[in-house]
Amino acid sequence: MKAKKRLSTIGIGVLFAVALFFISSVAMADPIALKYSDPSPPTPARAKAVKAWGDWLEKETGNEIKIEYYWSNSLAKAKDNINATKGGIADMCMNSSFGYHKAVFPIWQFSELLMLGGADWGAHSRTVKELYETVPVLKKEIDKTGLKLVAMFGIHPTMFMTKKPVHKLEDFKGMRIRAIGSMADWLKSIDATPTGMTIYETYEALQKGLLDGTQSYMYINAPMKMNEVTKYGILPGIQNITMSVWMNKKVYKKLSAKTKKIIDEQAWDKANDLVIAAWDADYDKSVAAGKAAGIEFITIEGAEMARWKESVQGSVHEKWLSNMKEKGVDGQAILDKYAEIYKKYQR
Repeated sequence: MKAKKRLSTIGIGVLFAVALFFISSVAMADPIALKYSDPSPPTPARAKAVKAWGDWLEKETGNEIKIEYYWSNSLAKAKDNINATKGGIADMCMNSSFGYHKAVFPIWQFSELLMLGGADWGAHSRTVKELYETVPVLKKEIDKTGLKLVAMFGIHPTMFMTKKPVHKLEDFKGMRIRAIGSMADWLKSIDATPTGMTIYETYEALQKGLLDGTQSYMYINAPMKMNEVTKYGILPGIQNITMSVWMNKKVYKKLSAKTKKIIDEQAWDKANDLVIAAWDADYDKSVAAGKAAGIEFITIEGAEMARWKESVQGSVHEKWLSNMKEKGVDGQAILDKYAEIYKKYQR
């Protein structure tokens, strides 16, 4: 009996040791490294906000994940980011998805229609989130990508940085402007020459005289040196751009239930909070940097702005609505819903 009791005690001790080893192994497990691809350098306000968000996500998940940042197109180029993430080259990415991939996101093009809502990046950020969560056809188009959408948010509204002054619609005639998405459609309709390239290729094109101007965003003008190769900033912003954070679905499925819950229920709102605050703090600072560099800011308002808005309806809005009708989608209902939600969040 004593021998059996000794063996039983030894067995319990062995099991206890194994359990301790297992627990300590789990506790000491290396975090899951996630390769994050971002076309921007790490210096603009948006990139700094995203890095702060990544730090928050790592801490919130108990360091289950560790984000490895690949800035400035170093892992994949801007247009390739979502495909690189879907294919596993990147685990996560930031992408101006709707502007670069019109064929993939025909319905979501509404979010970048000109003169939609106002120039409030915070209201736009929160509006597109609510629309994704409440309008099935919008969620379905995102889900069809085979990627996990982690967050979407607006940025400083589109403006123009040009070499020549623009005071009225006619001043755009013949100008070669870097533009994508619905902005390109509108510029073409007013006899400008839109040129499709990423913002990361634009400095050199302006420097070499291949462009007369570009659609731009206040927060990037200084970091990306747009102030060096242009003379005029055309305000106010007339288009909200929607940036997206994506994750490879296979990678997402491997994460713990706790981390998935954080990504699903907290990450998007936290990204909005951090990015909106970054835009708020950066706008006046960026305007001041432009003026210090010799940029003359021209504000379009009153009757002339009314002309711009009218020209947009036929060239951009009606085109999108017609496209939606062909697809059996009630586009006007989406625009009406956007206006309703935007008003709720507008500051």
